[in-house]
Amino acid sequence: MTKEELQDDLNTDIINRIEAKNIEIVLSPSTDTCWTSELDLNNNKCYIGHFTTNYPKACYTHELLHIDTQLKDYKQVKYGISAFDQTPYFITLLETLDNELQHHKMFEHFKFPKEQFYIDTDAETENRLRLYLNRPLKEFNQAFLNYLTLIAPGGHISSTDRNILKESFRNINGRSFADFFVHIDNVFSEWQNSDSYDNSIPLKQIFLALPNGEITYFGYQDKSQFPNDGFFVDKPFDIKEK
Repeated sequence: MTKEELQDDLNTDIINRIEAKNIEIVLSPSTDTCWTSELDLNNNKCYIGHFTTNYPKACYTHELLHIDTQLKDYKQVKYGISAFDQTPYFITLLETLDNELQHHKMFEHFKFPKEQFYIDTDAETENRLRLYLNRPLKEFNQAFLNYLTLIAPGGHISSTDRNILKESFRNINGRSFADFFVHIDNVFSEWQNSDSYDNSIPLKQIFLALPNGEITYFGYQDKSQFPNDGFFVDKPFDIKEK
């Protein structure tokens, strides 16, 4: 698979924007079980890993859009410190939020069919969410991750089914999460419609609505740079307190 084979009238403008900023696109087999991308500004390169798919041009375009978004001053969050959660779940949540914040900015520039915006297994997403909703007990953390998947733009879920599922999520545990999910909808809608690429704005809005979420720091480099490489959600704190 080559870059030339993956270039298309539907992604040439994205490629041109990236290369106009003197970024070389390097394509190679993915070391993961999905397509991947990484921007290396130090060496003026971006690396895209390809994986088996039925629609390689669309997948290539998805990864190009991640790079394009980051070149528009979107900064990827590399770590977080939070009183909300200190387990591996927090890492998963942080990665999910970072990915979905980018997706909500990218989708309007994706010209392939919306069903091809994600990997092939996205066809199973609606059924997986319905199976989750049928479980008798649902705790907040997993519900939140699944809700972020549900509201992600594009994909196989129709707008009608998405709205039905959103209401089902709001009905979880006697609607105990309903207000939070409405808040999440509003945050992502505002973010998607904004010209800003400053992800500190939606992340603060989200974490201020979580238990102890105000005691959170997000960094753009690594923990050795704390507290000079990112932002506090609310009041500053010392890392020793974590």
